[in-house]
Parts: sequence; structure tokens; C-alpha cells
Amino acid sequence: MRLEFPREEYERRCRAAQARMEAAGLDGLFLTAETNLNYFTGHRHFAPWTTFTRPEICLLPRAGEPVIILQGFLEADARRDSWVRDFRPYTPLTGTPIDLVRETIEGLRLGQGRWGAELGSEQRLGLPFQDFVAVQKALPRATFVDASDLLWGLRIIKSAAELEAMRRSAAVAARAYDHAFTTAKAGMTEKAFAALLAEAIVHENAEVGFIMATSGPGNYDRVAGMPTDRRLQPGDMIWIDLGVVFNGYWTDHCRAAVVGPPTEAQRRNWAQVVQVTAKGVEAVRPGVPVGTVVEACNAEARRLGLEFTFAAGRLGHGMGLMSTEPPHVAGYDATVLEPGMVVTVEPGWVLEHGAYICEENVAVTAGGCENLTVTSRELRRIG
Repeated sequence: MRLEFPREEYERRCRAAQARMEAAGLDGLFLTAETNLNYFTGHRHFAPWTTFTRPEICLLPRAGEPVIILQGFLEADARRDSWVRDFRPYTPLTGTPIDLVRETIEGLRLGQGRWGAELGSEQRLGLPFQDFVAVQKALPRATFVDASDLLWGLRIIKSAAELEAMRRSAAVAARAYDHAFTTAKAGMTEKAFAALLAEAIVHENAEVGFIMATSGPGNYDRVAGMPTDRRLQPGDMIWIDLGVVFNGYWTDHCRAAVVGPPTEAQRRNWAQVVQVTAKGVEAVRPGVPVGTVVEACNAEARRLGLEFTFAAGRLGHGMGLMSTEPPHVAGYDATVLEPGMVVTVEPGWVLEHGAYICEENVAVTAGGCENLTVTSRELRRIG
């Protein structure tokens, strides 16, 4: 067995879910999304976004241990990577094994049960919708309801083990940024720069979550763009948003560098965005609405005479097993911060000479907050 966290961590998560099921009147959880499977069982599908051929289901009853239904090709890895002992493999690649799902649920004596599924906010089913309909038809006396509030209520509060994994991913990202910024040269393409980041991440046995890049006049509004074949020219800012994953847990933060000496405008705007972001980080405290972070950023921006133009629809987000999770760092989100939550703070603006966003990843603690991001906030120089 090769678990990313101690067995006790997964058992604690399951017990907490079962207590919430009791309170919500649920008899079990019907889980199909990769992150929820990982959270409760430890098993991570080797390629969840590149193949939908082998649906995997975890059944977590209100009493007892979880059961995993999966295609036989995945069984050996799942047994090695998970603490779960009850596996129900299937063979044909003909979609979700409806009969096996029905037999397993009836074998748990929950054929008339009330099951919570991934049907609501920021959740996704990991099997075709028509297959989910077929499961419901095969179990006419069972009820399937939305469990998104229950799932996020658990996952939004990170344990000490989860926070440590996020510190590790942030530290890997910091070293990857240092490697790329000190190695890059004028004339290099954005894709070659991204390769430097990926090289450093893989070298540390972490995973590349994503690499977004933009550079050069006329391109800075591409803040969600993939690296291109564009070559870096003197005076260009290259702005990077980097996602790194360690043991399944993410860091997601952005930094920038200029090819050659930055202009006065580039230095000034970068210093200002670092200053505004720091005010938002200072506002991260337990017991305050997440909108307070937004208010702190807005107040500092007004004092400096700045206007945000980074049109992400919010000034940050939660993070954990996914690069973005609840809550939204926005005035429209009523979430009150609690110890164990992790949010990003990323106000910014886009101008003709650069993208100015210096994102931070912040954990709420009992006494305030911990900035998990250890990457330098300096506007780096290439060459």
C-alpha cells in the first residue's frame, strides 16, 4: 500500500462525512468525480481529463467502509494507492456497469436508500449523464439528491496534512520560478520558457498543473492563454500563472519578469500591485466575511488611484485538490473565513506594457493567516 497521507487521515474524512450524512438524512454518498474519489479513498485516476472510457464510482455508506467500483485495468494501482479494501472490478468497456452498481448498492441493503451525489455547485459527475439516469432507473426505490454542500463543507477546511502538501507545492513552484527566470534568455519562445518551469517541477517529483503565459505588447490581456511560439524581445514582460500539484494538492500563483531592464512604468505598476495584494492578505482572518478581503484591496487601490481591469469575476478563490474551489473571493460570496480555509488573493490590472497580477495563496489560521506562497514578489529581470 502506498498512501499519499496516513490511513487515519482518510478514515477521519469518511467519519466526518458519515456524521454529516446522519444530520442530512442521507444513507450514502455516490461519488464519481476524481477529486472526491481521491479525497475519501486516496486513489487518483491516472488520466481523468484525457479519457472518459473507464468510469469509477465510490460508494460511501453512512455506516461502514467505502466500496470502489472500477474497471479492471485500474484495479492494481487502486489497491496499491488506496486504503479501501472492497473493490468491485468490471471488464467490458461499454460504459458504466449498471448491473454491478445495482447489485453492489442492493448488497449494501441500500436499494431504497437516499444517496447524495455530485449534482450541485462546482461539482461534476464522473460518468455520462445518461448512465446516471440508467443507475436511477435500475434502482427505482432509491433517491439521489445533491450533496455538494456536504462535500464542500468537508473539503473547504484543510487538515494539517493537506496544508503541508500545499506548502510543498508552493515551495516547488518557487524553485521552478527561480530556475526559469535565471535561465531564460532573450529570443526564447514562451513555450521554451514554460519548458524550463516544467523541467524544474518534474525534477522535484511534483506535477505540472498548468502553465499560462503571455508576453509582449498587444498580448497582455491573454491572462488565461497557453504558451505560444512568440519569442521574447527586449522590453517584453513575460507574465506566468503557474499551477503545481504535490500529493494531489495545488498551488496556483503568478509572477513576472522583464527581458532587460524594466521601465519606470513597469516597476511602478508591479510595486503597486504587490502593495495592494499585501493589503488583501492582511485582511485574511477567521470570523470575517470573504468580501472583507476584497474591500481591503479596493480601499488600497483607491488610495493609489488605480482601477482593477483583471476581469476574472472575483479577486481570488479557494484552492485544494483543485486549482479553484469555493469560496469566491468576491463581494457576492457570503462565506465567513474559518481556520483551515485556503484562498488566493489576486487583484490586478492589464496595461499595454504588462500584466500586473501577483497572486498569493493564503491559509486561514486560528490567529490570523499564513501566506503559503514563498516565491519572490520581485519583478525579475531576464538577461
